[in-house]
Amino acid sequence: MVLAGVLEVSLTKSLTWHVEVDDTAVTGCEEGPCSGPSALLMWYPSIPSVLSRESWGSSNERVDCAQMECYAGGFPPPKMSWRRENNAILPTGGSIYRGNILKIAAVHKEDRGTYYCVAENGVGKGARRNINLEVEFAPVVSVPRPRLGQALQFDMDLECHVEAYPPPAIVWLKDEVQLSNNQHYRISHFATADEFTDTTIRVITIEKRQYGVFTCKAQNKLGSDEGQVELFETIIPVCPPACGTARYGAAAAVAPSAGTVAACAAVYAAYVFRRIANTRH
Repeated sequence: MVLAGVLEVSLTKSLTWHVEVDDTAVTGCEEGPCSGPSALLMWYPSIPSVLSRESWGSSNERVDCAQMECYAGGFPPPKMSWRRENNAILPTGGSIYRGNILKIAAVHKEDRGTYYCVAENGVGKGARRNINLEVEFAPVVSVPRPRLGQALQFDMDLECHVEAYPPPAIVWLKDEVQLSNNQHYRISHFATADEFTDTTIRVITIEKRQYGVFTCKAQNKLGSDEGQVELFETIIPVCPPACGTARYGAAAAVAPSAGTVAACAAVYAAYVFRRIANTRH
């Protein structure tokens, strides 16, 4: 039997915690009498809980104690252990923790994910219960390429990576003005997981006034963060996206503008002409 529960913990920069537990203590066993060693029965007299709501550490990072409890009955008495999904390292260290109570002394966003409580007594395959630990945290924005160059009248893609839970609202700004999709800009967001989002803005057929610093900003109920990308002028077009189709993240392709195609064709024609002239000399 596999049962599931949810333990939600909020990581905030304030001195208060918001903890929600949504779970049921329901179990079952095989019907009928059992002679000899019994089929393993799992039961849970208490739901997963956060016992300590006292905080410690700096005001810039929330730390707290989370405790998950799991009990089982059977004959012979079962041995209890805890594991994470894909045998990831537990917050307590190691891939297996033996005991009924798994205590996380300081909860961090890296601790989120699925935990398995496993009961084994050598009879059958044993039983387990999975609990999903959801940690809410403020956005963290990273910029893979903070400076990008492109020639006039060509396109360029600016990108930010955002990590946050719950998913944040994301906007792009230039000169403190929020940008939107139009003939000059094309904005796309792609969620690669519940906590990860790639956001891209394409500057279309760049004009002089469009050079400068762009800001991507992400915000959810726990806070906000931002990153900056500088777009500067170059003489030679940068490919991609100037000379072909570009991809946003790994999700979708966006075709180049008509001006970009024409400009790339002119650049290629000039290159071919020079090659022919050089071979004649």
